[in-house]
Amino acid sequence: MIILSSILIVLCITLSSAPLQAQEISTKSLTASVPEVKVCTNFDVYLTTSHTGFDIRGCDIIVNWDHTQADLIGHSEPFTGGHANWNPASATIEQTAGGHFRIIFSDTNNLLSGPAEVTWVILTFHCIAEGFATVYFGDSYLERSDGSFNNPDVESEAGVNQLYEPSPVGGVMSSIDKPALLASYLGLVGLVFAVTTLIVTRRRKASRCS
Repeated sequence: MIILSSILIVLCITLSSAPLQAQEISTKSLTASVPEVKVCTNFDVYLTTSHTGFDIRGCDIIVNWDHTQADLIGHSEPFTGGHANWNPASATIEQTAGGHFRIIFSDTNNLLSGPAEVTWVILTFHCIAEGFATVYFGDSYLERSDGSFNNPDVESEAGVNQLYEPSPVGGVMSSIDKPALLASYLGLVGLVFAVTTLIVTRRRKASRCS
C-alpha cells in the first residue's frame, strides 16, 4: 500500500512538472461582403484563416466557385493582419477562368505565432446570371514552422443570392391634363364635322346643277 501511494505521488509530480502541449486549433472562412446582389454588379469575398497553438510561415489555399454564376475580376494585395515582414510580392497567385483561385506563400524567416487571424486576400466577383453563387474551398492548408501542413476546419463558405432586375424605362411621369385631353378630342370631332358638311354641301350643289 505504501509502495502504491509512493508511485502515485511520483506520477502526480511528473505530470504536473511536464510542459503542457498547446492544442492546435485552426479555421478557414470565406465571407461575402453582401448576402445578395443584382445581376451585372460586383461583390467581395474575404479569405481568412485563424490559428492557435502553433506558428505558421505560409499557406497553400485553393478557392473555387460556380463560373456560370460569377466571374472573378480581381483581388486585393495579399495579407491583412499577417506578419509585418511578409512581402505580398512573394506570394504566388494562380487564377483560371474555370472557377479556380490559388494563393501559395512561404516565408521561413518570419513566423506568425498563434493565436492570430489573417485575411490572405479579398476576391472581387462580378455577378453574371440570376441564381445563387457559391464560393467554396478546395484543398487548403496552413504551413507550420517546420514545413508540415495543417488542414484548418471550414468555419464558413460564401453564398450570394443574385437577383435579376429589369432596367428602368426612360421617361417622365406626369398627371393627366383632362381639359387639354378633352379639347383635343373636341377639335377632332369639329374637324370631322366640318369636312362632312363641306362634302355634303358640294354634293347638293352638284345635284342641282345636273
